[in-house]
Amino acid sequence: MAGISKKSSRSRSIPKRKSKARASKFRNFMPLGEISAMRNYFNLVSVILMALDSKGRIAFINEKGAKLLGSRQSALIGKNWFKEFLLKSERGDLYKKFKSVIGKKEQKSVKIFYDGIEQSIKTSSGEKKIVWHNSFLKDEDGVIVGTFSSGEDVTRSVELRKKLQIVDQQFRDAFEYAAIGMAIVSPEGRFVSVNKSLCKLVGYRRSELL
Repeated sequence: MAGISKKSSRSRSIPKRKSKARASKFRNFMPLGEISAMRNYFNLVSVILMALDSKGRIAFINEKGAKLLGSRQSALIGKNWFKEFLLKSERGDLYKKFKSVIGKKEQKSVKIFYDGIEQSIKTSSGEKKIVWHNSFLKDEDGVIVGTFSSGEDVTRSVELRKKLQIVDQQFRDAFEYAAIGMAIVSPEGRFVSVNKSLCKLVGYRRSELL
């Protein structure tokens, strides 16, 4: 009759002890604990605050972030940020970078996200543009176990900037291709810009007038 030897019994118990040790490390992870303790304060701030665990799942998100995504805080906890809320075109590359640093100690050259750069996310009301500022979350040994991010919704600013760019381009086209001679003149009376019609009218090249 086959039995379990002492040796095989010991070998089976090792993974269990390691698993418990890893779980204990994450539970005792100070930054995440501080996030939980400051939950009420984080819900009052006017920016998005979010923590991701080692698998890219939302471990914490404040009310501002939940409202932007169009859901309740409790419903968002545990959802994979990369799969659920990032555009398909950006998802894979960012997740690979994220996973490449989990379980390691921070290096200055490591960049998971481009800090301060606009990023499109999916929400219940459509795409939003967010400017993110990111930092690593570490356990007591300094090993990276997640990220903590603050974000600002700049969708309206981006839309306004696009509209201004369109208006600016329309003005430039109207100025440049007008049938009459036109010029923009400084307070000192010097030409700042001249169009083709004016150059043709006075018989000078643009470089000679400016």
